[in-house]
Amino acid sequence: MVVNDYPAHPQASMVAVEQGVKSLILLPITARDRMLGMLSLISVKTGHFTADRVQLLTGIADGLGIFLENAELNEQVSLELELRRRSEEQLRQQTEDLEALLGFARVAIGPGSLEEKLTSILEALRRISATNEVALRVPDPDNGSLVLVAETGDSDMTGQPKALTRGVSVKAFDLGEAVIANDYPSSPDHIADTVAKGANSMMALPVKTGHSILAIVVLISKHRYHFSPQLIARITSLGEGIGVLLENARLNHEVTFKEDLEQRRDTFVSVAFHEIRTPMAVIEGYSELLLNKTLPEHIKQESLERIHRNARSLSAIVDDMLNVSRIHSGKLTLDPKHVSLANLLAEVAASLEPIYVQHQIYIEIGAQVPPVFADVDKLSQILTNLVDNALKYSPDGGDITITATHDPKRDRVVVAIADEGLGIPPEDREGLFELFHRIRRPETAGIKGSGLGLYIVKEMLDLLNREIWVESELGKGSTFFVSLPTK
Repeated sequence: MVVNDYPAHPQASMVAVEQGVKSLILLPITARDRMLGMLSLISVKTGHFTADRVQLLTGIADGLGIFLENAELNEQVSLELELRRRSEEQLRQQTEDLEALLGFARVAIGPGSLEEKLTSILEALRRISATNEVALRVPDPDNGSLVLVAETGDSDMTGQPKALTRGVSVKAFDLGEAVIANDYPSSPDHIADTVAKGANSMMALPVKTGHSILAIVVLISKHRYHFSPQLIARITSLGEGIGVLLENARLNHEVTFKEDLEQRRDTFVSVAFHEIRTPMAVIEGYSELLLNKTLPEHIKQESLERIHRNARSLSAIVDDMLNVSRIHSGKLTLDPKHVSLANLLAEVAASLEPIYVQHQIYIEIGAQVPPVFADVDKLSQILTNLVDNALKYSPDGGDITITATHDPKRDRVVVAIADEGLGIPPEDREGLFELFHRIRRPETAGIKGSGLGLYIVKEMLDLLNREIWVESELGKGSTFFVSLPTK
């Protein structure tokens, strides 16, 4: 439509005329007989749109039609590609989730301890969720707290509190549904220690079988708003499968545990009789010898000393066995308070030096090392067992050096007990803290022990939520490290 004298046109707008419009052209923009739009041009000159200009502008309008049609097609193609990409991503995630569940199933029915199985499942969940730490907590029927049974993740985020009576995970257990804190530091349910470890997002998911809550899976991310609706849906779906597998793993573990318990009981009784019989025989033999009143004085003195040493050894064995019994029955109680390491280590050294006269025990504590927060009796036994172990496995003598250093950034004191003894071969380090574990080598053949000392140390430190590790070199000695809190 061409209007070269717009003011004279019967449908002219007075507003447009007043603004100076003298000529007007309207060109439809079409493609494949489909109207896509309108191109309108105006001029302040009468007769502006000549035949040549109309032809040129018509060509431009046709080009715009092709351009707009291509743009529509490109948009449709882009939309289809995006939908296809999303479908492929969804299929990939579903495949990954299915593979994870199958992996969970293989783990649940496969070999290994329940803790190993749980850690394996949590690690797979951590990988799928791209979080920094995943933990599993179960309810304690005695006090209602949620107890940590397994965790995996970044070293600077693991080591969560053993038992919780508040927080996001407790809230999820009480509600029976997932709780998400995508801005965890601002959440009213946050825990300061967890925030200090870098937690910015948290999701707590109840793991159920039927209407019963077996456990709470806790996922932690260093990034705020990590848990999108899609990720929450995936984790929730996996959590339902984990519940069934955990129940199966638990039932399977109970059967294995009963069998293992019977074997441990038989071993325990065997070791008990063996370990007790030797000092009892010595005490009985030298007691009978003392009944002979014609013995020289130095023989009597030597006999009394042997009786005394073996009586102490017998008492230590009985104490170890009682502690193992308390650990297994869950009756080992704690009374933590601030303890001076200098005084405690001095008492430990004084109690052992008369027994191992061929050794020297040196204690090195920096002036800035603060007291530690621990149960004094349990800590005394832990340190006594470790120092006794260092002395025992240094049969040729040598120094025992005990150092304590303060790590103010972590509010920890690390106690190191170093010997110049036999050292521990790599293949023995993994089972070092297991019940009845003994290093079987020609050099250790004459060293007496029940295999209970380091097991008790590890169990007590686990109860205290403390760390222990060892460094060793064959023929040069070993160093055991214990990390203790200051508050």
